[in-house]
Amino acid sequence: MGHLLNATWADTSSDLSTLLKTVVHPENWEDVNGVATHCSSAMVPLYEHFPQLKSTYFDVELVYDGQSIADFMRINMWFPFMVTTIYAMGILQGSVLMKSRKPFDLGVPLAAWNFFLAAFSWFGVIRTMPRMVYNLTTFGFKYTVCAPAFESFGVGPSGFWSTLFVLSKFPELVDTIFIVLRKKPLLFLHWYHHVTVLLFCWHAYATRTGSGLYFIAMNFTVHAVMYTYYGVKALENILTKSPPPAKAAKDASQQEKDEVAKAMKSWRKNVKVNIWPSFIPPMLITTMQLSQMVVGTGVCVAAIYYKFFDIAIDSEFTLTDDGKCAVDTTNLVAGSLMYFSYFVLFLNFFINRFCTTKKSDKPKLCGDSSTKMDLCGMSPDAQQEGPDYRLQAAEASKPKGGKKNKQSR
Repeated sequence: MGHLLNATWADTSSDLSTLLKTVVHPENWEDVNGVATHCSSAMVPLYEHFPQLKSTYFDVELVYDGQSIADFMRINMWFPFMVTTIYAMGILQGSVLMKSRKPFDLGVPLAAWNFFLAAFSWFGVIRTMPRMVYNLTTFGFKYTVCAPAFESFGVGPSGFWSTLFVLSKFPELVDTIFIVLRKKPLLFLHWYHHVTVLLFCWHAYATRTGSGLYFIAMNFTVHAVMYTYYGVKALENILTKSPPPAKAAKDASQQEKDEVAKAMKSWRKNVKVNIWPSFIPPMLITTMQLSQMVVGTGVCVAAIYYKFFDIAIDSEFTLTDDGKCAVDTTNLVAGSLMYFSYFVLFLNFFINRFCTTKKSDKPKLCGDSSTKMDLCGMSPDAQQEGPDYRLQAAEASKPKGGKKNKQSR
């Protein structure tokens, strides 16, 4: 088994070495069969239309062509499966090891990590969203769904950041390490999201999916806002000198619970440092994530129509396998199931968290900040404060007179 793994890794390392030479040196933009792979002429760079943009790009972005990387990913489809398997085993083993240990604080590293991912995502938005908008307004919706990836966005700056987007799904697994080491609740939606997105993105890039820019630009945008919020919340907790009040005991009287709730409300108002602007509610992040699921599902449905039901053969799509839509069938099925499952799971999660309560017949006001959760299954507040804080915040959010209502029932 060891010899087999060593041989496999040796072949992969050789492929990777050739790949890096191909990407870095334009004179090597030719595959092993002698077929030219550089097709930037098929996609006019944005700076040709807007010359003032050229000075804002790095040289590596201007000459970038990711087709060699796509070939590398296609040959090594086993790699993301290996990584996600190790990831799942690490989650299970890490949770077991942390059961008998005190949680790590990791406040400063968490803030730094979130701000790093936020900066990376904002840069990705700047590089991919203009291309997405330009293609959509210039060539129309079908082009953005069905045009071959390396003729519509896969080379140049948008191609460079599309590649970084796919590769970023590996370091984003570190999010889970923070949760495990800090002994925070790890929900199904969190690790399911990380695993499926990583596998889908790798396969989509390897098969040169034409609709990929939608998913890339949308996810960059949502992550830019989300990780900025997480970073600010982590910074707020670092700057807040006084810890939150201790939660009430399970067998505490209603009066004691009310006192804790009052103390918690006072702490949040007078002691806790608040940097995040109040006019940007956390509810906006959740809404953006749900909207991403809706658009993603819609793009998949459109691709299914164009590929299997549209009889028109457009000249710009003649280079595709079927002359209709440059979307791999396997990737299309996987993407449709994935985005639809996200939509169903997240919508159910959204309703349960924001609009219903278990202990009352009255619906909860949607947008209650004490229960806000994101697509990854983590409360923005809970990511920083932990489960005790959520329980205290929930107590603080209970309506006054709860004891009276309980007695009346």
